[in-house]
Amino acid sequence: DISYRQLNLAPRVASLEVLDPGEIVVPSGFNPASDVFEPAHPNRQGIFNPLRSSGRRDERRRKNLWKKGFRTITWDVEDPNGDDLGYELFFQREGDDTWLPMADELEEDAYSFDATVLPDGVYRFKLRALDREPDDLEPALSVEEISGPVRIDHTPPTVIQSTRTAKGFDVVVGDSLNPLRRVEVSVDAEAWRPIDPRDGMLHGV
Repeated sequence: DISYRQLNLAPRVASLEVLDPGEIVVPSGFNPASDVFEPAHPNRQGIFNPLRSSGRRDERRRKNLWKKGFRTITWDVEDPNGDDLGYELFFQREGDDTWLPMADELEEDAYSFDATVLPDGVYRFKLRALDREPDDLEPALSVEEISGPVRIDHTPPTVIQSTRTAKGFDVVVGDSLNPLRRVEVSVDAEAWRPIDPRDGMLHGV
């Protein structure tokens, strides 16, 4: 007879993604007629309002919906030993050196939060995944992954300059964080119609 103890291995992060602004993840069986996803009270840091479901669904299949002002972080973590995993999230604003706590004791693979509490700027998010052997004889092993830069922009584009000319108006519009995608104009309260920039390109100023 040979007895052995399996070596505990650290988990591995397969992916870490921050979804588009307003995009949230809900169970595939979510029904707006009977289920509600509303902001819960701020977490223990008192900063972020996460989303919580009124139902008690435990579904692996998900679908994406939209909720204004919210951002969602999703991840896929694998553990070679099949251990149960817990997650912690941190955030850092570009130019700062300190990682600030965002949420801990997470068990799911997605986290939706109210991003309107963050000032405009460029941020990165860090995921820490921890496992623990069932008998707790060894300390938990962990792995960390940092997201790419994420722009948080609550400020709409602005009119920087408007000059009357013989043929009409020269107008300069811009956005400090994001490139412009579309410019529209309405004349004499008629329907809005898109217009092309003078140089043929839309870009941030």
